[in-house]
Amino acid sequence: LRWHAVKVASTWPTFFHLDYFDSIEPWSDIYLKSVVAYWIWFVPFTLWMATCGLKMPSKGLDTVFHSLMRKGSTPVATLLGWSKEEQDQRAKKNDYTIPSVLIYMLMHAAAVCASMLVAVACWVSMYVHAFACLAVALSVIYHGSSRYSYYALDNNIAAMRKEFSGVLETETEP
Repeated sequence: LRWHAVKVASTWPTFFHLDYFDSIEPWSDIYLKSVVAYWIWFVPFTLWMATCGLKMPSKGLDTVFHSLMRKGSTPVATLLGWSKEEQDQRAKKNDYTIPSVLIYMLMHAAAVCASMLVAVACWVSMYVHAFACLAVALSVIYHGSSRYSYYALDNNIAAMRKEFSGVLETETEP
């Protein structure tokens, strides 16, 4: 639609109204508005995470922050100078600090704001947009097939081995 707006509008004049495409300024209309929307979420969420969210595991609830911090060595732990033992101890107790949340959230903000640049690049270049669409399609195919393989094979392998144990034993005998 973006790259052939005149042809699309002339083919379907009452269906697509694309005359505003030429007035879009990528940096102010796409990037800046996206960043502002993100920061409207970021500030209250970070305040909640630093005040209430840190206590959620003690109430039987998990957060993405806690889940990621338990995965072993993290950039946050490295920046705070935590040893492997301290990281493991904090992971067992879900004992994280406000500075760890703030560093995590600042890294999150940097990653999100950087990723929003892809939207600008996709708007400006048809080739970047085509590559991004191809990358998403290939990712969906790969992850979908991985999930299918998991459900079809890995998830049921114990049941299949039990079911076919007699067949497997007779085939391996000389």
